[in-house]
Amino acid sequence: MTIFVADFSLEQFTVEIWVCKMKSLYNNNGMTLIEVIVALAVLSIGILSLYSMQIGALNGNAIASKITESSNAAQDKIEELLSKDYGDSDFNVGTHTEGGVAPITSINWVVTSWRSDGISNDGDTYIDEFDERGVKAVQLTVNYLDRGKAKTTTINFIKAVIF
Repeated sequence: MTIFVADFSLEQFTVEIWVCKMKSLYNNNGMTLIEVIVALAVLSIGILSLYSMQIGALNGNAIASKITESSNAAQDKIEELLSKDYGDSDFNVGTHTEGGVAPITSINWVVTSWRSDGISNDGDTYIDEFDERGVKAVQLTVNYLDRGKAKTTTINFIKAVIF
């Protein structure tokens, strides 16, 4: 190694650094077989963890897609029912069923009348009072299949007669 004490040029200094770097690149100390195997093992563990994360993300997206489809089917049916008249046959007290398009297996809604059900429906302590007349409670359930398992989405709403 050369030590520059007084006069030196920048070009000579740069060349000297470059020569030192090249010498370090050409040493005979390589990687052993054990080091290569360990490096490959670490790399493969990283790749496998990325693969499992990708599988988890795909499964999550598939589940979310089914939930979205069932929620959309429920919302469509609710809007259809709310657009109908209070006296329509779809609002007769009881259970109503409609078939669905895959993956939706069926859409069911149960209509109950608040008029004479023997309970306080509006949260106060009075049972079957005047303000509960002309109101029907509807529980809409969408049944669907998610990877062969039966699942449901349930939404409750009310339909009131307009006086």
